[in-house]
Amino acid sequence: MPLTVLIPAPLRELSGGAAELRCGGATVGEALAQLACAHPRLGARLLDEAGQVRRSIALFLDDVEVRELGGLSAEVRDGDTLCLVPAIAGGAPELDGERIARWARQLLVPGFGAAGQERLMAARVRVVGADGAATPALLALAQAGVGTLWIDDPETIGPADLCGWLYGPEQVGQPRAPLAAAALARASRFVSALPYPAGGAPSAVLVCASSSAQAQAATEVARRARVPHVVLELDGEAGQVVSIPPGAPCWACARFSAAGSRPPVAGSLALSSLAAQELLRLLVEPELKEGRRIDVVRGVPTVRATQRLPGCVCGLETPSGG
Repeated sequence: MPLTVLIPAPLRELSGGAAELRCGGATVGEALAQLACAHPRLGARLLDEAGQVRRSIALFLDDVEVRELGGLSAEVRDGDTLCLVPAIAGGAPELDGERIARWARQLLVPGFGAAGQERLMAARVRVVGADGAATPALLALAQAGVGTLWIDDPETIGPADLCGWLYGPEQVGQPRAPLAAAALARASRFVSALPYPAGGAPSAVLVCASSSAQAQAATEVARRARVPHVVLELDGEAGQVVSIPPGAPCWACARFSAAGSRPPVAGSLALSSLAAQELLRLLVEPELKEGRRIDVVRGVPTVRATQRLPGCVCGLETPSGG
């Protein structure tokens, strides 16, 4: 049985529209040479004049990067699958070979791919609140490849913030926003992290505010701008995560749409990570229309769709031209 080569959408015009191709060969190099012979335009995109894989292309043999298996000399077995991951240029920095290597695993997630990673690289995320409970979310966004993180928090670091992963005891009393931004820049050199610039226009918002009033104000701004947003609401060591795509029931609706008890055990850091994952989901899948709420009870997440409250203003407003 020959090797199956998966062709991503950006390269299919070079493969005659085929999403999969099959070729033989005992090694990856031999298989690519056969592929280039059968499809010269695709071969020119994959291989340089010396027959080496171009730096803008990453290869995965059964979910393992080919470089880890010996490069072009990696052996191929019947039934193996070779996945091509190209760099894509756009409004964000180019998804070059170095960035492909950094995010290799998530590029293989079904429905994610290079296009999803490019959306993250182009994203500008405003994060409202940067206390200790919010730090797992901040790190998750940075390490996933979000291009710009704007930290919106006027407060200073307190002793309670040391439970998180960004601040040290010597920083107590210093402003959160610039120190969080500096720590995130150290975590990933591919992220631009800085305090929120007044008047900045984010492409998504993560609300980790310490008060309901602050959270309500931030979500209302995002709702009116039709910007996807996720709200992390903590109550002591319990809480919920609500994701709100443009046009979905607002946070005020979602707060009253759930039933059941709140988590009786510590879960704030886990919820913070879940909030980041929900925001990444909204960025990667902009076509999502339905909001949802996640509660964690004794370590088990419960997910439900949010419902609009009768008469809520979020159901009375429609986008212009809609």
